[in-house]
Amino acid sequence: MPGLFMEMEQAVAYRSVEDGSQILDLEDEQCFRRKEEASYPLGLEREILQAIRLGKKNEAERVLEQFMAEITRAGSSEFQVQQMMLQLLGSIQHMMLQTGVTPYKLFGGCNMYERLSTIREPAQMMKWMIGEVLLPYVQEIEMRSQEPMKQVVERTMLFIDENYRNELSLESCADAEQMTPYALSKAFKQVSGMNFIDYLTRVRMDAAKQLLRETTMKINDIAGAVGYQHSYFNRIFKKQEGLTPSQYRDQWLGK
Repeated sequence: MPGLFMEMEQAVAYRSVEDGSQILDLEDEQCFRRKEEASYPLGLEREILQAIRLGKKNEAERVLEQFMAEITRAGSSEFQVQQMMLQLLGSIQHMMLQTGVTPYKLFGGCNMYERLSTIREPAQMMKWMIGEVLLPYVQEIEMRSQEPMKQVVERTMLFIDENYRNELSLESCADAEQMTPYALSKAFKQVSGMNFIDYLTRVRMDAAKQLLRETTMKINDIAGAVGYQHSYFNRIFKKQEGLTPSQYRDQWLGK
């Protein structure tokens, strides 16, 4: 019985991927040879690799659907479909290596061939390929492409931290990085999660509150020390903190 079970399990791999009931005659060798002529869609593979390499996830999914439709056409067996998907996985991983992404690290050390080999249904193979292979790579490429912008924003934030006492503007910081104000503003929001002016205001308010708590400096002098005109400083401080600078100091001192 164990031997027969193994034979049956192996035979199932040769079933047609077409829907409907099927009969496999283990004594009929033609049952396992009749579909060997199925060809691998190399052109679609190249299109998939190109879309993935460029980070075009939707395009990659679209072509992958065409690839799956091609290899599951009438007459294809489960075994053939699985072998072609394994071939595609190998090509994708080779492409990843060429772009400097190590599949072993990207997939957390998992044996992706082994995992794919356990999936039999074409729809599940498709879902697995998109979610477990394409998506992680596209996310990795997007993160790498944002790295230069991340460094620009970090430099700008450090510049603000060290120069908030002076007159600063988005335009002057953009000029320092040799980029447009729009590009810096967009990158700043994406990386830091806040607008340029909001970050500058927060840095100045934090510095002002520290001076109000730890010194006896006059409000006018504190305003100048954090880069504001006195009248504007009072308005922006109350808007941000809900109190005037004097009220904040009195509250801190317990008056």
